[in-house]
Amino acid sequence: MKIKELELDLYEKEGIYFSEKINTISYPKEGNNLCYQLEDESYWFQHRNNCIIEAIKLCGIKNSFFDIGGGNGYVSRAILNENIEPILIEPGLEGCLNAKKRGVQNIICSTLQNSTLPKNSINAAGLFDVIEHIEDDKKFLKTLNSYVQNEGYVLITVPSFNLLWSIDDNDAGHYRRYTKNSLSRTLNECGYKIIFSTYLFTIFPIPIFILRSIPSLLFKQKKKPTNHVNQHKIKNKFVRNFITWVFDFELKSISKRKTLAFGSSCFVIAQKK
Repeated sequence: MKIKELELDLYEKEGIYFSEKINTISYPKEGNNLCYQLEDESYWFQHRNNCIIEAIKLCGIKNSFFDIGGGNGYVSRAILNENIEPILIEPGLEGCLNAKKRGVQNIICSTLQNSTLPKNSINAAGLFDVIEHIEDDKKFLKTLNSYVQNEGYVLITVPSFNLLWSIDDNDAGHYRRYTKNSLSRTLNECGYKIIFSTYLFTIFPIPIFILRSIPSLLFKQKKKPTNHVNQHKIKNKFVRNFITWVFDFELKSISKRKTLAFGSSCFVIAQKK
């Protein structure tokens, strides 16, 4: 599916389609460019992509996939590599430009609400670390439901457990963290049935709690500049091999639809009722 086939009320400039309306989101202005520096060499982003692709295969999704709030097109590029046509909907201009550099061709610079998509036009969609940035998540998910075809798929990742809240969540523009059950319950209330749900990044909750949550709770100070590049690379060979082993186990769990009981992210596959 191509954007031109949808006949949207958007204007096109240099290969990107724009909404006339202003996009307002709870996300740092520099967020996309910061992630763009990290994604290609980040073990975290790579593993999340691998899990997403495994889930897409599990659902048998083909032809097209709407990557909503897809940032720099890192996920869209991976989907394109699977011979599935991604349609990136991203309100941040920097993210759209970065996605274009990655070779993503169907790019809409807009929020979903301003995209002028027809109702019941989405066969499959992804919200990858998106809805925690939306104040009224239920309203948004109900709106999305009207765009999704009957029995169309929606894949979602979100940060998990309010216990892991830290100043990093504040800086990222998060409104909440979820549990697997709370996310599933929210989706059920908004017109979706749960096909599969699990946690990801099973080894990270304890380090996050010790290194981020406790200091944020105790000191309540402004965040010091962080070397995000170093956080997304693993130099120690032993640690790298151990994390690779854990990530392989998580991928196999998804392929077998086995639920993991704990992790720093939730991952849900849902279908419109």
